Amino acid sequence: MGKGAKPCKGIGKRARITAKGKVRFSRTGKQKLNGHERGETLQDRRGYVFATPTTIKKLEVQLHRRLTPAK
Repeated sequence: MGKGAKPCKGIGKRARITAKGKVRFSRTGKQKLNGHERGETLQDRRGYVFATPTTIKKLEVQLHRRLTPAK
């Protein structure tokens, strides 16, 4: 007998779901080839961001669970 739908593994490798159900992930475009970028641009790419409400709807379908949009 089947166990049901499986969640998308790619999201689990790239994002973290907090205890309150928010999705946190790292910004893109900061791994390599950044020597020509302005310092201000590099500073903007640091840290983490939370998924927007539009993205949350797509992630809920892929993860098969309810998520909380960040405010």
